[in-house]
Amino acid sequence: MKISNTILILFLIAACISIGAVSGYIFAVLMTEKERAVENDFENPGIFSPSIRSGNSISQNGSDETSNPQTGSEVEVDILFPVLTDGTYTDTWCYEPCDCVRVTWPMEVLSFSNEISWPHIRLREGASRLLDPWNGVCEFVFRSGKELQARVCIHCMYKDECSNSISIQLNGGSPVPAGNRKQFNRWSWAFSYKEITVRKGLNRLTLRGREDGFTFDRVIVTGIPLRKSVAGLERQLYDILRTAPPVFQRVPFISETLPPIRSLTAHAFPSGSVVIGRGHRNSLSVFLRLNSSTPVQGTVKAYSLRAGLSEKKKYEVTPESRTKILRWNLNFKALNPRHLVPVFVDVFEKETLVYRSRMDFIHPLNWGFWGPYPDPDGKGLYCFEDIESDMSLFHGLSSVKGVSCRLIKDGSCYNDLGVIDFKKVFQREDLTRSQEKNLVAYAVTCLPSRENPHIGTKYGGDDKLKVWLNGKELLRVDADLPIEQSQQLVGTPLQRGHNFFVFKVPQSKGPWQLLFEPDTSVPAGNADLMRVLPIEKWK
Repeated sequence: MKISNTILILFLIAACISIGAVSGYIFAVLMTEKERAVENDFENPGIFSPSIRSGNSISQNGSDETSNPQTGSEVEVDILFPVLTDGTYTDTWCYEPCDCVRVTWPMEVLSFSNEISWPHIRLREGASRLLDPWNGVCEFVFRSGKELQARVCIHCMYKDECSNSISIQLNGGSPVPAGNRKQFNRWSWAFSYKEITVRKGLNRLTLRGREDGFTFDRVIVTGIPLRKSVAGLERQLYDILRTAPPVFQRVPFISETLPPIRSLTAHAFPSGSVVIGRGHRNSLSVFLRLNSSTPVQGTVKAYSLRAGLSEKKKYEVTPESRTKILRWNLNFKALNPRHLVPVFVDVFEKETLVYRSRMDFIHPLNWGFWGPYPDPDGKGLYCFEDIESDMSLFHGLSSVKGVSCRLIKDGSCYNDLGVIDFKKVFQREDLTRSQEKNLVAYAVTCLPSRENPHIGTKYGGDDKLKVWLNGKELLRVDADLPIEQSQQLVGTPLQRGHNFFVFKVPQSKGPWQLLFEPDTSVPAGNADLMRVLPIEKWK
């Protein structure tokens, strides 16, 4: 009897071990090829490979879309993007910042920034005023084996309704917006409004700045119909693996704003502040992209005769890496009185110059400020008109309505893109919109001139703007618009000697800013005529 019981126990133990082994085998078999591919992606990261996927499999409302909200059990997921045996996807391409083949300022490709620790592409807040058909562009190239209809999905983050969209073009076609989802200050997916036509062969995907404050780190083009009702749609987008970009020698010219893309592309941009002064850090980034299969070596030079700047770095880009970002922290030395400080960047492939760029940094003007004055009735430009008949109070930096002039000579009143920020001047940056009140401020600066020229000058005010030049009203902008929509280009007549500019800018809510800069796009503008005059020499 004892022997029989012993045999029975041994039999049961052996059965349990067998069942466990079979279960483990079944689990391994059921593990999908896609899950293995995701694991391999982490084991063999790409050139930058930010770990954006971890912790990001979240739906629009912040919950895991693959869970049943009633029971917490798993919901059956309709797999939209099955992985093929070669590790690719059917009619789907996924790219990250390292795969960008062309970018123009104020769009920037960064390996990191103060806010984000992984590679990303951004159009920083306030950059819309710098956009034109040639600038603020980012491009990717992919190859398709057939013609199809596709949508574009962008993994992005934005601050508010004035920064939540971007424009998309494919092969120079009509622009299609993407975004406008009301999911602020968090990563989410933006989708193109409609399908675009992918052609057989190489395709050129262009993302253009539409609203500033837009940051993204993944771009997906897919011919698979996207149904938002599918459980786990956004989670599946997170899990798509990066596509190996195509190798090519040249993508042809499309238009003046979309020039050819060659085997090596290079682009430079200021990755810090464009203002030289207290509280501003000046840095320069150069983005290099190899599109062919031949390694490239060369030199990058950054220099400014006006600022005593001369920097040089060697680079090598190989088919294995394909992308390199060089970065300098700039140390401007002796500055002359000119307001703009041009920095040139030359990129050489061996001894051949393949790229040249100019970036203008700002030697800040000296300023005087008065305010903030309460405007309880919200009159804006039409309050305090009694003191505006005598501009000599402002020219002489006297007290106005019991408020002393606040002098700033070190550039600390500017934001990183060269716009006067009254919230910085009056220490109101931390106020919420509900705490803000109707206010008015005045500002004055002075430009010297040896002649009687006209200069092309840009003016802008948020909320509104009134400008006096040498005691006479020069400009009034009574529209409540952001800087990028309210800026005015005005031919400004200077007189020999001192030229006093007085500005009045009201405020209700949101940004409180003033734009005053020379225009560099008009051939007769002569931006060098705008010079810095220290306050000590105003009298």
